[in-house]
Amino acid sequence: METALSACTVIEDYSRIHRTLPDCLVLGLLPDGRPLHAVMAVDEANDRVLVVTVYVPDPVRWKDDWRTRR
Repeated sequence: METALSACTVIEDYSRIHRTLPDCLVLGLLPDGRPLHAVMAVDEANDRVLVVTVYVPDPVRWKDDWRTRR
């Protein structure tokens, strides 16, 4: 997971409207090439990034690029 998230790409920015910290959905690739999604929150005041949730995207819900919802 650490390897996948160290070179991830933001695929969705989430609004700050009902959230304490700004967060986003990112796409990373595991060493074997499988996709990994994670919701990451950015806490600039404390110079840290928080991993909220991590999952392997479902191909029924995501297109083959793993960046676009069906």
